[in-house]
Amino acid sequence: MKNWNKVAVMTCISFFGTGLISKRMPGTVGSLFATILLIFTKPDLIPYIFVIFLVMGLYGCSLFFKQKDADLSDKDPGFIVIDEACGIYCCGIFLATVNHLSMIDFALSFFLFRFFDILKPWPIKQVEYRLKQGIHLFRINVRRAQNRNVNDRMAVIGIMIDDIMAAVYAILVHAVYIYLTS
Repeated sequence: MKNWNKVAVMTCISFFGTGLISKRMPGTVGSLFATILLIFTKPDLIPYIFVIFLVMGLYGCSLFFKQKDADLSDKDPGFIVIDEACGIYCCGIFLATVNHLSMIDFALSFFLFRFFDILKPWPIKQVEYRLKQGIHLFRINVRRAQNRNVNDRMAVIGIMIDDIMAAVYAILVHAVYIYLTS
């Protein structure tokens, strides 16, 4: 892969470099940047930007792991925070739909999303575990066949799915809060 391609891939998966700012909590920094961006996004554009981030994440991660020949059965790299941006924008779709676009709602979405992303309640942790187990078992067969494409796609989906599930939990709790306070 050419050098400018590597820079473009790293820019995508680190969400414009925000995943590289902090080594201790890159997901929180990426989520915070995504929340700030969400605040300034026109509500009609939020679903489209979510899809753009989703495609950036899936395609960028697949290119990254293809170039690095990385093993994802252990842990996804911390600097990949495009999945956090997808989760925040998933919450943003909910906020735009119910027309709750106050700073309190943005802050609550951020904290709820990070809470569920870090805690990983049932079934998020189980889905993540099973995907990684499936990746590990599938990798044995893939090595025999010398074909890693399907395995890489499974790994990329595994990186993205836990944050989308955390966003769904955050949306459910936020919906209850809106219902109770209105």
